[in-house]
Amino acid sequence: MAPGQFVTKTRRAGLVLLFLSDLFLSLVSIISLDENSLRAKLPLPLILITMELTKEYFDQQLKNLATKDDLLELATKTDLSAVRSDIADVKEAVERLGKTEDEDIRGAFRDIALLKKRVSVLERSSTHR
Repeated sequence: MAPGQFVTKTRRAGLVLLFLSDLFLSLVSIISLDENSLRAKLPLPLILITMELTKEYFDQQLKNLATKDDLLELATKTDLSAVRSDIADVKEAVERLGKTEDEDIRGAFRDIALLKKRVSVLERSSTHR
């Protein structure tokens, strides 16, 4: 056994002992006695899962990643810039239509105001006759 392996195993054993002592102290503080019986109620033990990062694990995770073919379905920068350009064109057309419609509505209101004046003048002149 190489010296480095002994240190690693010793350190690992020390960590395990430290964890177990912390767990024991936690359990002692959590234990509660039922007043009607002499039984102690203990919480469920913790389950520690360790896993090794192996080549097989990484290979499995790589299978879950997207491929180039999957990425072809996504929009590219060119597609997004074309959409932005189309949106800008639509906004410009809406603004032009809005401005033209606004001018038309204002013109119609002016015409209505002039017609009301003419009608009121005609009504006054017909009542004076």
